[in-house]
Amino acid sequence: MERKVKLPPNFDRANNISDKVRLAILKNMLELESARVLVTLPIADEQVTNYEYTMDAINKYVSPRINEVFKRYKFNERKQKEGVSFERFFTAAKQRLVNCN
Repeated sequence: MERKVKLPPNFDRANNISDKVRLAILKNMLELESARVLVTLPIADEQVTNYEYTMDAINKYVSPRINEVFKRYKFNERKQKEGVSFERFFTAAKQRLVNCN
């Protein structure tokens, strides 16, 4: 999973910084609204000081959510237009099917 929130590259590895310090730096970099969101994320008590776990929780929060019902509707509404080859229509249908479950 690609990170949406990033700290300066390799600053922590180069200086052998602990998770506790990494989290403190992250929290200081956040704006007020982001800090408010951070405290509402579902992070288990034993994981509160785990930097990687916290970053994963943040990235899950900021990743777009998929509306399966809408995706299914869009899939079912797809019709083959005149002049479009079946292969092209079928490929487009398969691409729409990915998020339909």
